[in-house]
Amino acid sequence: MKQIIHYIPALLLAAFAFFATSCEDNEDIIFNPDTGVVDEEFDAIVDVNVVTDAGKQAATFNVPTVVPDSFRIKVTFTSTDENMERLYITKNVGGLGAEPFKLEDFVTGSIDKKGDGSVNVENAQKNGFTYDLTLPLDDLTDGTVVYQFWTTSGKGDFRDVTKRLVGDPVEEIGIACITVRYGTGTDADADIKGYSVRLEAPLADGSSETFFSLFDGELHQIDEGAETAAFWDFGYSWLSSTEATLSSVDAYNRVIIDIEDVANAAADETFNKFYFNKTTLSIADFDAIGKSSDLDGITATMNQAVEKLEVDDIIEFVDQYGTKGLIRIVAIEPGFGSGDYIDIKIKVQP
Repeated sequence: MKQIIHYIPALLLAAFAFFATSCEDNEDIIFNPDTGVVDEEFDAIVDVNVVTDAGKQAATFNVPTVVPDSFRIKVTFTSTDENMERLYITKNVGGLGAEPFKLEDFVTGSIDKKGDGSVNVENAQKNGFTYDLTLPLDDLTDGTVVYQFWTTSGKGDFRDVTKRLVGDPVEEIGIACITVRYGTGTDADADIKGYSVRLEAPLADGSSETFFSLFDGELHQIDEGAETAAFWDFGYSWLSSTEATLSSVDAYNRVIIDIEDVANAAADETFNKFYFNKTTLSIADFDAIGKSSDLDGITATMNQAVEKLEVDDIIEFVDQYGTKGLIRIVAIEPGFGSGDYIDIKIKVQP
């Protein structure tokens, strides 16, 4: 993978948006459900039984006026009827978008991480485990930082807590959420995220950097394998019939390259949908976009590919998780061999 230049200046949407943004309190932040009394050692405690609990288990730590150096949380998971194979944790600062949380930075001893960044649950802990974590506070005066924890029975998805969730995704059983609230806890209208990206025409051996992920902001090679394939959102191709084309990974032309074979991944397991719409917007319109709310008016279409692209075209998009944005076509080197590419700029909601 190669890091891209990164700056920060109705379809399938509803099913995923709630899990990404909502954390309601079920307990007072220092109430210990194990003992039934206030526990002054911890600032937030969440105890998740993926079988018997009702709904998402959540807690909030209200940061005091005199801000401490750190805060302490305890998260416990118990499962009596299904093994927990992986633990997924995300962190969302100020509503800027959930990102994988690096547990290994805050625990003693080694962490067995999977290729997608999740934590492998050891055999002795597959029916229950606890993490006692001391975490630093972020540099916020107002807003929230949201940590979300869940376990899966196999390879899950950082952007979709329902995928192989150990629990009940409909009832939100099996999800732990801790919110750190600064000031009034109001997240400002976030700046959009922006990327400048060169997508290469696909090569038969899978070595080309053909796909892009909004989740990690990186280019991905086709031959990376199944663990990271769930991150890919869209890719580039060029044929004489369709010319320069962007398409979702789900709808990518398998005649050009057999993604399942090269990536060693099944399409129904990992590949994302992504929806495009060519617009009449100008470069000035694109440049004027600065806030997340500026993109709220974009609606999803049925188009998982957009063909015959030209320089300065502006494309609207909505991914399968409900994230909205714009793509500007900057340059095209036509063809389907080594050295052929498309340069694009992206503005996207966090």
